[in-house]
Amino acid sequence: MNLICGKLLDDAAAKKELGRLEEMVLAARSERPPAAEEVIAACDALSKSAKEEEFVPLLIAGGMPAERAAEEFRGARELLTRS
Repeated sequence: MNLICGKLLDDAAAKKELGRLEEMVLAARSERPPAAEEVIAACDALSKSAKEEEFVPLLIAGGMPAERAAEEFRGARELLTRS
């Protein structure tokens, strides 16, 4: 599974999108960068919506030991939280 432009794509679809990588990078660079508050708010929203039962199995499937996967997820969520 691959996250590209906010969409989860299988490997075949991801390879097609990666063929447009240079075009996507140039388009992104021409846009206004997000304000710091926008980035902080997005990280905070992600920390509140990310569910351990959804993401830890993905880390485990990627080869990470279960205990470490849970620990890494909780650490990442804490880093992303505003408060």
